[in-house]
Amino acid sequence: MKVLLVRPEESRSRYDFQGVIENECLELEWIQRILQDHGHEVTIFDKQVETLSFSDFIKDIQFDVFYGEARCFQEPFILEYVRAFRNRFDGITILGGIHAQMCKERLFICEADYVLSGYNYYDLPEILKGNTDICNLSYKKDEQWFSNPSKAVDIKDLPWPDRSYFYAHKDRYQYLDMKHAMWIRSSFSCPYRCRFCIRNHMNNSIYSRRDVMDLVEEIGYNDNENVYIVDDDFLYDENYLRKFIDEIKARNIKKEIYLLRQS
Repeated sequence: MKVLLVRPEESRSRYDFQGVIENECLELEWIQRILQDHGHEVTIFDKQVETLSFSDFIKDIQFDVFYGEARCFQEPFILEYVRAFRNRFDGITILGGIHAQMCKERLFICEADYVLSGYNYYDLPEILKGNTDICNLSYKKDEQWFSNPSKAVDIKDLPWPDRSYFYAHKDRYQYLDMKHAMWIRSSFSCPYRCRFCIRNHMNNSIYSRRDVMDLVEEIGYNDNENVYIVDDDFLYDENYLRKFIDEIKARNIKKEIYLLRQS
């Protein structure tokens, strides 16, 4: 299938962060890797860096599947895009992302077929086959929505992302004065239970972390000078951090590594 992966813009007002903060579309790159490994043809549209409008982008290309991810403030934009897709194509439509984890019912619209409210991107090939017996999946049947039980995901089950889109638009991704900022994530959720924060509710409230060796290997493998670790709490475990630092030194990795709390 020809699959279109979409992330909408951050804002449509003049008070935005364009040219200051453009974050790599890590979720879509994970999905791209998984779907390509299953033989699907994948295209990414990240409105943070694309210059064409969404309608112009899809007018000359045929797609079979739409997957869109969003945060809460991007909800109206992603709903607009999925409706535009459905007006043009009679394909499968899936909505996901952080917003879907916390407010999935807000995405239960007639133009959507599925809402994936978890990090189990590896199940997307089965969803494209019509399998609805999947955790964290809501699906529409006879114009009614049904939701399966939620389940935490082990981040170690995900492959490294396909960063070809990032490298094709490298000059457009940055964080403040940090140019060419490659995102990397080592964990899902947060081990703390602060009452004011929703991060510990992500991933079904289960903290899941990658092995240090795998994390360092990915940092060293990618040809990019700036690395932006976007975990909710990367500084949680002193032993983990010491092992991380030791491995960075042992492999003589010379990169700028930033730690900022971001999802």
